[in-house]
Amino acid sequence: MDRVIAAIAIALELRRLWEDFNRFVEREEKLWEESWRRWEEAYKRFEIIEKRLEEHARILEEYSRILEEHSKILREHSKRLEELTLVLRDHGLKVKELSRWVPDLEVAVGALAESTYARYFYEDLLRELASRGEVVVRRVRNARIGCRGGDHDITYQRDSSTLFIQPILVHLHMGA
Repeated sequence: MDRVIAAIAIALELRRLWEDFNRFVEREEKLWEESWRRWEEAYKRFEIIEKRLEEHARILEEYSRILEEHSKILREHSKRLEELTLVLRDHGLKVKELSRWVPDLEVAVGALAESTYARYFYEDLLRELASRGEVVVRRVRNARIGCRGGDHDITYQRDSSTLFIQPILVHLHMGA
């Protein structure tokens, strides 16, 4: 009987071990199912990330192409800017050179205007004096006459008197 009791005790212990094992297997199956579900979720996230990376790689490639095009345009514009800088520097030198001539031109234009004024004045004076029956005996430009207080641009001497003319001209100066 001891053997039967021992066999029953062993059978009960085996049953308890079997139930424990089944509970262990069930827990492990649940853990495996949970792990598998997590792996599937991780794999889906990985696929989403992979798609994003592919999209970003495509966008990066597009931006790299655009950047290369802009770099090419920038190089062309830089080259053109250098050319224009040289042209501008050349024009600056030419303007500087021409600006040295402007005062001389102003003097020349002033002298021409003054002599033209003197000529027309002389022609008008001749007509006026001829209408009165008088004549100009002598005409002197840039005369120095002490009694009249200095230099006179034009001096006309008639039979009876002397005319001193100092034409007043407005000179135009170019601003710097």
